[in-house]
Amino acid sequence: MIFKSSVALSGLSADAFGLSQPKTLSEQVKQDDPDDPSSASVKENVTIDHASRATFTLGVDSDDVDVFVVYDANNDGTFASDEIVGSSTGPAGTDEELTLIGPPDGNYQIWLHGFQVAGTPTVPLGIDIVQGTTSTSPASPRAPCPRTRRSRSTSPTCSRRRRARTRASSCSARTPHRTRSAFPSR
Repeated sequence: MIFKSSVALSGLSADAFGLSQPKTLSEQVKQDDPDDPSSASVKENVTIDHASRATFTLGVDSDDVDVFVVYDANNDGTFASDEIVGSSTGPAGTDEELTLIGPPDGNYQIWLHGFQVAGTPTVPLGIDIVQGTTSTSPASPRAPCPRTRRSRSTSPTCSRRRRARTRASSCSARTPHRTRSAFPSR
């Protein structure tokens, strides 16, 4: 996406997030140590880069399988229980869902922890990460408001200032503009 302006836009920054392409993985879980989430029988690696949100879902039947999201904050390649950033631990037979809002960039692991499981059921793990890009501009728009004799101005900021200070010769306001863009799906 490209922004062009004839006005300097210092400090203007925009985050763009588009469509996501969710994926579903079939994972086989087993009975894990109910008191230790790190004993999870399924550990799925995920990399997140500039995401607005990341949602993880798990469909279960009558079993009790919990979801834990672990973030490798120190980037040592090891995922430990003290790095868990979210969990969904509903009772048996309850589907699980967990959403991280604005998660930091980095490496994550999704743990499917068999809390109370009969046999080795296969469950669907849904992963939906909405990622985007950042666009920063070199200057911010500032423009003088036009002075007119009309009672209404096209700029609400200018109109308020004129009413408040009738002696003012001009005011500054952000120049309104519109942009359109299409975001490609990932």
